[in-house]
Amino acid sequence: MLGSRLKKKIHNEKGFTLAELLVVIAILAILVAISVPILTSRLSEAKKSTDESNIRAAKVLVSSKIMEGTNVTTYYYNADEGKLVTSKADVGEVYGQSSEEVKGATNAPEGKILQATITTSNGDSQIKFSWVAKSGE
Repeated sequence: MLGSRLKKKIHNEKGFTLAELLVVIAILAILVAISVPILTSRLSEAKKSTDESNIRAAKVLVSSKIMEGTNVTTYYYNADEGKLVTSKADVGEVYGQSSEEVKGATNAPEGKILQATITTSNGDSQIKFSWVAKSGE
C-alpha cells in the first residue's frame, strides 16, 4: 500500500520533458551565436578608440614641449601617467591594443608603445608618431 502510493506520487510529479529542455538549449545557443560577433566587434572598436585617444593626448604633450623650446627629438608616451618620457624603459607597461593601424600613427599598435619624433626645418616643427616595440632600447 505504501509502495503503490509512492509510485503514484513519483509518476504524478510535473517537470520538463527532454524535448522542452532541448528547445531551450537550442534557443540559448542561437542567442549566443548572434551576440558573440557583435560583442567582439564592439571590443575591437573600443581598443582602436583607446589607441586614438592616446595619440591625441601625446600630440598635446609634444606640442607643449615644442612651444617650450625642447632640444629632445624623440619622446615616448607613458599612458599610465599621461606624460612624455625620453627613454623606453620609463614607459611602464605596453599599452597599444588594436591589431590594425589607427589614424595618426604608423604601424599597428598591439603590444607596442607610442613614439613621437620631432623634426625641425626652417623654424617649422613636424611631429611623427609611430607605434614601436618597447624592447630593444
